[in-house]
Amino acid sequence: MSQTFLTAKEQAVRVVRYQWIEKTLFSLLGSWVLTVQEPEIKIFLSESSLEYGSHAQLLSGRLWANYEPFEQHFPPAIPTVIKFFEFINGADNISTIEKISSIYRVFLPRLIATYKIHLELGFEISEGPLLKVLRLIIVNELENWQKGEFLLQSLLISPKHIQEAGAFQLSLETLLVQGGSLV
Repeated sequence: MSQTFLTAKEQAVRVVRYQWIEKTLFSLLGSWVLTVQEPEIKIFLSESSLEYGSHAQLLSGRLWANYEPFEQHFPPAIPTVIKFFEFINGADNISTIEKISSIYRVFLPRLIATYKIHLELGFEISEGPLLKVLRLIIVNELENWQKGEFLLQSLLISPKHIQEAGAFQLSLETLLVQGGSLV
């Protein structure tokens, strides 16, 4: 990939959007702790929620003081990402299988790819501290992705469960693909 330089404004907008995604994951997974029945999944969601909160804090440290107001002037996320979270947060009777597959089969792989692309295209001189934070976050996200998939596999015990996960995944992939990038 060729080197693409982001202006300070473009970088700040991306950081605000990354931060919004991580805050939203923190809130969403934290709320799911109260609704899932499986103890190991409750624990996993609780731990993951806190990790997403810490990612948001790390990213907020990468905003320069003069760019903090960006959160007030620019949408924190692209409309497709907002729709994705509104859909899974507002879906009635969303099962544990659908919850786990929505994050760990659909959203998290795209988020990791987005962060990795930023790393590949980033410029160490101007973005060094942000790139370091993204490297730390990616390690954590990869670990969560594996754990989430492992837990999902433990829930997929019949063809009905596999169809449930697949159908929900397809609807969410279709929604996200319409928006292109996550940021």
